[in-house]
Amino acid sequence: MLVLLGLFIAPAWVCLEAAFFVWWQRAYAHLNQQPSLHRPADPEHARRVFDRFIKDQASISKYICIKNMLSKWYWGVPADKLTKRDVESLLCYGFWYRSREQMRADGLGDVADSLVAELEAAWGVSFKDDADAQPHPMMAHLWQPVRAFWRPLGFYVAIELLVGLKHVMLLAAGFRPYMVGGLRYYTYGLPPLTPAQAAAELVAVQVGTARREREQEGHRQEQQAAAAAAASQRRGGAGRREAEATSAAAPLLFLHGVGLGLLPYLNFLLQLSSLGRPMVAVEVRHLSMRACSEVPEEDEVVDWVCAALDRHGVARMHVVAHSYGTFMASRLVQRRRAAVASLTLLDPVCFIMYSGKLIYNFVYRNPWAGASFLTWFIARDLAHSVSVSRRFYWSLLNLWPDQLPDHTLVAMGARDELVPVPEVLTMLEAHPDTRVLLHRNHRHADFIKDLRWQARMVQEVAELIAGACGGGRITHARSDSASSYEVMAGLNGGISGGGAKKTN
Repeated sequence: MLVLLGLFIAPAWVCLEAAFFVWWQRAYAHLNQQPSLHRPADPEHARRVFDRFIKDQASISKYICIKNMLSKWYWGVPADKLTKRDVESLLCYGFWYRSREQMRADGLGDVADSLVAELEAAWGVSFKDDADAQPHPMMAHLWQPVRAFWRPLGFYVAIELLVGLKHVMLLAAGFRPYMVGGLRYYTYGLPPLTPAQAAAELVAVQVGTARREREQEGHRQEQQAAAAAAASQRRGGAGRREAEATSAAAPLLFLHGVGLGLLPYLNFLLQLSSLGRPMVAVEVRHLSMRACSEVPEEDEVVDWVCAALDRHGVARMHVVAHSYGTFMASRLVQRRRAAVASLTLLDPVCFIMYSGKLIYNFVYRNPWAGASFLTWFIARDLAHSVSVSRRFYWSLLNLWPDQLPDHTLVAMGARDELVPVPEVLTMLEAHPDTRVLLHRNHRHADFIKDLRWQARMVQEVAELIAGACGGGRITHARSDSASSYEVMAGLNGGISGGGAKKTN
């Protein structure tokens, strides 16, 4: 009987694998296409970001060598061998998301012609003017083919089984699942939605509102930040007490990185739940190594996150984000700064994105060139690769130091291959109110397998939230927490690997 069953299943599975291979090839062809408008919608955005890069030269130059940065984008070609045309091409690509020819076709030729001169004047560098020189190739990942390889149907079936297991475990831990747009999220400690609140029509309205908020962004975020600061100054102690009161009731919002969605973070989520406050944990399908035929850009995901928060009446939140999730956290801070009561960034790839380290190591580098095999394997997933190679606008996602909320924690590993750690540490020296944790031995995402370090960070998150709520430093432990013993083990037994910490 088993033999007969095997004789039936084997050819059926081979047919399924063949059909899936055809589907994957079509999905790749679709996702590999260049979008008709491959740049941010705001026409003034590029000019604002480039002006910032020029005007902030004095501070940026403390942690970035402009020549080394340009050389990295040109595959190690020494900066003194780059021509003005090379540098102009990179600036047009990096800030305007256009080629030199597209800039001229769009009536921006005079802008393109002035970029190198502005850079040279601000940064005190010069480049040779050799129109006859052969242009050097650069890391133009947005315009190049998506780097991904096929994986069999069985792989994705196994992923779906793991996703199902994660779902059951979160339900058992007391989390409630919801969908909004293309996003699944789980709540803990929040009142359940009524049927009216969960209605598809209402969700559509909330997603549309979040999208309009994004499209109208422009200068509004800067104006709102200035207005909020002025209002807070005028209100003095009353304003602080009001902010602290709303922060005290605010839930945690967790945003995961690429890999397996929320599954690798289950222990971390349970520890966060021991803080005794509500939580919203977001799971993004295309960042979870699942089969996808569409990959939204980050602002679309943030639209869904904003709609989910609005749906539950969440006006303020304490954001905890890891790796790729820090891009979403960055956009939340930029779009809804007043709503972010505190911000925790773990392995923050959202800093100094223009250095080229993230793109080189995640998009191009392979294990034979020294990359982590796990990072390379995750990066070559089709949806993951598309997420950083199509509609990936660093100038929108990058979090500048002056955009950091008052209550911010940054945690990194000293051996992180994606985050420019020394540069980030130097950048944050000018912001002493930002608390920094550095693990001397960790690479990117190693905290996921280091339970003691997780416990340390949960404790730090608790103290950060206490500060945002106007309280002192606290030690947390909830006796009914499924992982409270791990929290206390981390606090009482020391931290593996050691670490350095700067606090306010």
